[in-house]
Amino acid sequence: MTEEEILRIVGPMMDNCLEGSNEVNHAKHVRDFTDRLKNVVTPGNLKSAGSRAAKQSLYRYLMVKTTTAHLSLRQQKSTLANRPSPGQPITTNTGSV
Repeated sequence: MTEEEILRIVGPMMDNCLEGSNEVNHAKHVRDFTDRLKNVVTPGNLKSAGSRAAKQSLYRYLMVKTTTAHLSLRQQKSTLANRPSPGQPITTNTGSV
């Protein structure tokens, strides 16, 4: 998955989250949340000052997910770059016994 593809998925999620927060629209804010995260961000705490902690937790959660996807993409690219071409013989280092 390319970075552009990841951002195409994550971008609308972040838009819903931030717009819902700004509008104090709980349904929109939690539209893309997991059930576990929906239980943390209730309509009441979205409206209260305590919702800052929930927003920060969500931000960290999304950043971890995005970073994990980005690292996976980099690993895939590295693996493909180090793979021998179809006509190239595969060699192994058996070492001396």
